[in-house]
Amino acid sequence: MEHPCGDVRLWAAKCLAEVMVIFVPKPPIEQERISSVLQLFMDQMMWLTDATAKNYKYACDLFRRLVEIRGFMLAFESTTPELVMEDLVKSSIATVRKAVLVHEDEEFERLENLLAQLLAGVLAEVDELPETVLNLLMQEVKQKTKCAGLVKRVLAAMARHSAVVPVNEFLNRALAEAQSAPPQGREEQRLLPSPAERAEATLFLVQELYMVDPSLVARVMPNLQTDILNPDADWRRMITALVGQMLAHCPSTEQMGVACTRPFLATSHPLIVDRHRERLEDADDGVRSAALDGACAILRSAAAISAKPALPGCQEFLSAAASLVPKLKERSLDPNDRIRMRTMEVVLDVAAESAGGYSLLEPVLQDVCRRIVDKKAKVREACAEMMARLYAKHALPKWIVGQPADRLSWIPQQLCEAYLVLNNTGLGQIAQLEEHIEQHLLGCGAGMDGHQRGLAFLGFYSSASSKAGSSSQGLALLMSKKRDANEALRKFLDKRVAKGGPLMPLAGDGILVPVSAGSAQSAQPGPPREEVLENLARHSPTFDGSSTRLDSIMAHLSVMDGVRDKAFWSLLQSLASALNNSCNDMRALLDSLKDLDKLLRVHNLLSLTPLIRRALLCTWMSSDQVFALLDLWSSRWPEAFERDDESAPQQLSAAARACAADLPKFFVGDFLGHADRLVKIATTSADDARAALKALASIAKWTEALGAEVALVHAEELSNVLLEACQLASTETSQSGVPCRKAVKALKLLHDREKRALAAESWLTWARGKLNSGNDKVLALTLAAALFEQDFPGGLFHDLKGRPDFLADAHSILTKKGGVATDLRFAAIECVAAAGSEEDILDLLSAPEKDRATETDSAEATSWFDPEASHVVCCLLRVLRSGRLQMSTKMLSQVASKMYACLGETRPTCESETIFDSLQRLQRSSGSKVRLADRLRLCHTLPLIFAFSPVKKHREAVQRMLQASFTKASRRAEEPLVEFAIACFIHFLSSVDVFQREVSLSASSFPNSSRMCHLLCEALLRSDVQHSMELAWTVLQVCDRTLDFVDRENPASDAIHKAASVLRYVIEKRCPSLAGKPTDAQVTRGRMPAELFAARRSTAHRALPGIDAIADKEMKEVDGAVANDFQQKGLSSPCILQTPTRQSLLKARHSPESSGPGRSSVTAVARPMASTGKTSLAVPPAWSSTSKKRRTS
Repeated sequence: MEHPCGDVRLWAAKCLAEVMVIFVPKPPIEQERISSVLQLFMDQMMWLTDATAKNYKYACDLFRRLVEIRGFMLAFESTTPELVMEDLVKSSIATVRKAVLVHEDEEFERLENLLAQLLAGVLAEVDELPETVLNLLMQEVKQKTKCAGLVKRVLAAMARHSAVVPVNEFLNRALAEAQSAPPQGREEQRLLPSPAERAEATLFLVQELYMVDPSLVARVMPNLQTDILNPDADWRRMITALVGQMLAHCPSTEQMGVACTRPFLATSHPLIVDRHRERLEDADDGVRSAALDGACAILRSAAAISAKPALPGCQEFLSAAASLVPKLKERSLDPNDRIRMRTMEVVLDVAAESAGGYSLLEPVLQDVCRRIVDKKAKVREACAEMMARLYAKHALPKWIVGQPADRLSWIPQQLCEAYLVLNNTGLGQIAQLEEHIEQHLLGCGAGMDGHQRGLAFLGFYSSASSKAGSSSQGLALLMSKKRDANEALRKFLDKRVAKGGPLMPLAGDGILVPVSAGSAQSAQPGPPREEVLENLARHSPTFDGSSTRLDSIMAHLSVMDGVRDKAFWSLLQSLASALNNSCNDMRALLDSLKDLDKLLRVHNLLSLTPLIRRALLCTWMSSDQVFALLDLWSSRWPEAFERDDESAPQQLSAAARACAADLPKFFVGDFLGHADRLVKIATTSADDARAALKALASIAKWTEALGAEVALVHAEELSNVLLEACQLASTETSQSGVPCRKAVKALKLLHDREKRALAAESWLTWARGKLNSGNDKVLALTLAAALFEQDFPGGLFHDLKGRPDFLADAHSILTKKGGVATDLRFAAIECVAAAGSEEDILDLLSAPEKDRATETDSAEATSWFDPEASHVVCCLLRVLRSGRLQMSTKMLSQVASKMYACLGETRPTCESETIFDSLQRLQRSSGSKVRLADRLRLCHTLPLIFAFSPVKKHREAVQRMLQASFTKASRRAEEPLVEFAIACFIHFLSSVDVFQREVSLSASSFPNSSRMCHLLCEALLRSDVQHSMELAWTVLQVCDRTLDFVDRENPASDAIHKAASVLRYVIEKRCPSLAGKPTDAQVTRGRMPAELFAARRSTAHRALPGIDAIADKEMKEVDGAVANDFQQKGLSSPCILQTPTRQSLLKARHSPESSGPGRSSVTAVARPMASTGKTSLAVPPAWSSTSKKRRTS
């Protein structure tokens, strides 16, 4: 036993073990030598630390034999059994610590199990576990050492024997000491763990022992139920975290080698479940965060259990998990942004892990994900990312195999809604949203085939467009921004490649060029901006946020412009081409994108990645995807599915039809090769006809814009097919105008104008025959109106025959009293608006509204409204948008009167929504033949009638539309378009009936006119918040400048001066700091629209006697020159008049015989007051200093 050789001692131990086997249960060993024998056995554990040692196998056999015969039970017969058990535990722990470093996992598992059986066989027989042994075991678990597994095995075997009482007492004593520990001194803080660290270690020990066996902490649970309500927030937080993990623990049927059936904590202690759930509403942020962590663990366990066979007693646990779900919805609105973000992480992570987790949290997912428009940017970013991952986990795999995922359709809807909101508010995250949509929702870069990408796009598009409202608007905005960015990039690339060098001057180009100090070049603040480059910068997603300046984007684009790598430009031009068909091969496309990413890194252009991602159309759509969509539209599976004997579901077919009808206006290049197939589909059914006509019209429109041509196989049959589709599309709907207009626009696919004219003449002949026969009068008049709407110089046709006959038929229908169907009257109105002259349209606008009849029955009374007024307004706006008619002040004022009548409180809101949709189309410059000046005038005048709308959302929508209009106008810094728009509004305000009625009163506060001015000023100031005071200053300048001009159409009226006074009052009330600041010299010079205003000097000269005829002749020459200049510049930019000098006006003022509309007539204009019910005096007491100076000078 004491031999110096270890091998001898090992074999001696083995011999002693065999002797004990022979003489069990009374081995012939003296009591004094039992401790020495057991120590010899423990010393042999050193051979267990190395599995490659020669004696390792013999040592293992020794301890297996000792376990079999329970050899260490001799410790109870020794003189110091407690010391023997302590040494045995220490030796076992030391052996495991060394063995874990060198043994393989499987071998270490066998060794740990062997030593656990050895220890458990001895310690389980102890009546009272020694305190030293218990401390050793607890320290190993508390310190998270590598021997914790051995200790847990031992405690699991002792859980039903001697360990229960001492372990519970030890834990309760440790918790009490941790809770009442005195504060440490400075020296103790450096050397000893803090009380909080000791408390966390103790609580971790409680958690580990509960997972070993709940009986080990049975007497601790009542204390935990009490401490979870402890007044100390830190202690309450730690207890809450512990209870959450304990509630989430799912007991297995076999743990630590011991078979057991343990109940869930939610089953055995239901009270602690309620108290833990209440901690989600705790006043302390840390406690709520700990409760959220526990809720996350509980929900994960519940999701895992729901996917497996039901365990006994799990229903109470699942009920407890379900009760946490509504609380998570409340925490998503927590005032602490960290708590809100953690709530989203909990909800979306659990839902993304498994289908069970999604089903568990489905009731609150949509409400929680509304935090995507949270006020905190990091919350929005986290929510958007997790929503995209959730869609990629559950919905995308279903869509690519042809299975609709309707349960997750809300994710694309909310992402598109957030895109619209973030774009309108300028909060940023636009680039991140586009990246998430491209990668996670469309699966770009995932290596999918063309048909799979087509189905993925179909799933995203159909889900987002299925919900009417902001979701579909956000989707349209997303697609239009991508299309416009691609167009801007192509223009830049074409110009850059054609030049063969940078468009922007480089920083070192003029270093060696001598420049004098007083030259013009030295006075330039910087290099000039290239227009195409600046236009491309404005389409960057980072520019949509309020934090990024245009100059920073221009700096990055200037770096890209200076790149001399031809491979970079050729690759970028190939990927950006809208008509390139080389991107159909997915592998080639992925290789090209990888090469582009590599070149961007090489040239340090990664900051332009969001812009280039937006501008590339090939990553979203290809010709193969279009082919798959058209197959599904025809109720056939794509060829790659190999399901020719099956037809596609009706839901997929309808979704593909709607998607293919909308996409050509965004991805026209991918649809060019499928025009013939669309023509064939157009005559299969009414729904197919409407969708095909819409798609063909978009292809024709954007093909003309791109300068491309569509090669139709059966071009000679296009006219007949379109007419047949038009008839088919009009059979099941009362609105036949839209299909007819789409069919007319689709005639652009015929590139020969003579063939178009012949097709139009044949359609008119068909319509005349229908009118004469009395069949399909509505369709005949609507088709004729669609043709005549495009019949003007520069339009699709020119000098079509039969216009007077159709006008006469339309007038005869409108003049009939009673007996005429509403749809027929609507068709007649469209025909008059499209084919009539200005006098015809004015007569149509001035026609009195039909009397409202009230039909009553026995149940209730229903008011009847004449819908013709709104239809007239929409038809006229559409004609003005086409560019066929020139706009006049009289027409504009009468349209405003009609709109005002349609916006009354007693009118249905559907009329105002229809009118608003027509007004929105005026902002779109693509495909519009209207002049820039007329479009500016329309966009900044007629929408302001919505200030009288009783519906708040309509007023807000109009304000956003005006903001967009002012933003576009302010971007063209080379022309004063903002001043032009304000001047047009002043002229418009002076002519509307609302203002005229207020002017006719003896004294008025102009309440209704002030509402229009207030809406204009709010939209203007919010269009550029950083320069709002400058914009307000511009309004004041235009208002003061108006005093030097008169209305060109009615020079004797001072209505424009009174309207300018109303606008001045509103802007001064909105910005009080500007009241009285302008000086006479600052507002004297300026420009006004020449079509609406005339210089006051010419009218004053004509009104004064004794004026020299030569001066009068000179003024006529000036007016004639301005008129000629307006005719030349009218199509490109609005013409303007300079403010005249004051010399002639001063002479006119000195003449006592002056009776014309001079400056003295303005002094009688009453300043409007706020709409508080008070009326203004004839001469108001409070003028601003500038206005008083201008009127008393």
